[in-house]
Amino acid sequence: MHLRERRRFDHTATGRRALRCAAGFTLIELLVVVIVIGILVAIAVPAYGSLTGRARNGSAAANIREALPSVEAFHLDNDTYVGLGNSKKKTPPGLTYYDPAVDATVGTGAKGKPTATSFCLNATSGSTAVSMSGPAPFTWFTRKNCAGAGSATAPS
Repeated sequence: MHLRERRRFDHTATGRRALRCAAGFTLIELLVVVIVIGILVAIAVPAYGSLTGRARNGSAAANIREALPSVEAFHLDNDTYVGLGNSKKKTPPGLTYYDPAVDATVGTGAKGKPTATSFCLNATSGSTAVSMSGPAPFTWFTRKNCAGAGSATAPS
């Protein structure tokens, strides 16, 4: 081989090698990217789950808070909480008479049934149930009909 032919051959081989290296990703690089994405997803999914749970609790608690003025109006008119769950046509007319848009319901269980001096309101958002007993000071519960352990603050 002449010197000129050797240079041309070396130059061509180097060019092919450079093209082959720049053509794509190696398997190791792809695996590293997949592992990094998997770690990010593993971090993000539980955080998202807790955010949606807190949002449901907050939504249900807001529905109960919106019903409180109607409950107090009922008590002022009737001097009792008995009948709070009545329909509009019953005597006395219940909670929906005072506010038809209320999303909270009156408790019906043994602990949730309204008495002359106390009431229990329930609200659900998705599969999350929240209830509150009153009058003030209010006690909040994470189950329907004011059952279970109560706390002074709304569940979050």
